[in-house]
Amino acid sequence: VVSSAASDVYKRQALNDACSSPLTQVHVQVNPVPVLSPTSGLAFCTGDTIPELSFDSEVEGIEVAWNISTPVDLGVESFVGQDVVPGWIAQNPTSTAQTATIYATPYFTSSNLTCTGLMELAEVEVLPIPEVLPMPDVVLCDGEILGGLEPPTSSLGTSFLWEVDGEIGLPSEGIGPCLLYTSDAA
Repeated sequence: VVSSAASDVYKRQALNDACSSPLTQVHVQVNPVPVLSPTSGLAFCTGDTIPELSFDSEVEGIEVAWNISTPVDLGVESFVGQDVVPGWIAQNPTSTAQTATIYATPYFTSSNLTCTGLMELAEVEVLPIPEVLPMPDVVLCDGEILGGLEPPTSSLGTSFLWEVDGEIGLPSEGIGPCLLYTSDAA
């Protein structure tokens, strides 16, 4: 595998019974075919600044042509470009994670010959802001059992952190639903 343009000189001379031609040279250059290093999955929340994305290769002096495909408006400002993908402010108008797919093709040009590598994909996941929907207040008689309180949400995959300010015996904090509880206002 060649990591930069490399060249050799091929020398030749023609001979017959008693004569020989002058020595001539042919320069042979081999350009590398660039390979991009994989970009691991990137995830950001709505409102985050997604930093610019550059591509790495063992081949020096490459250029990268890229384009971006998104299922919905994720805030991307440039959909086609060269080399570095500019950053943007993440947007996700849906209640589920959405992914921008970046298709990147590396190429190396030297001595008027361009060698193109295989296209690589990079994915940028944009997560929605989780939403807690309103729920009604709960009123119990002393000694009644309260089932788990889990706030409704329109955001799939949402978990809840909660805390309680009060004196009726509910656990003070937790993750997930507030589990079964027997009221004790005494």
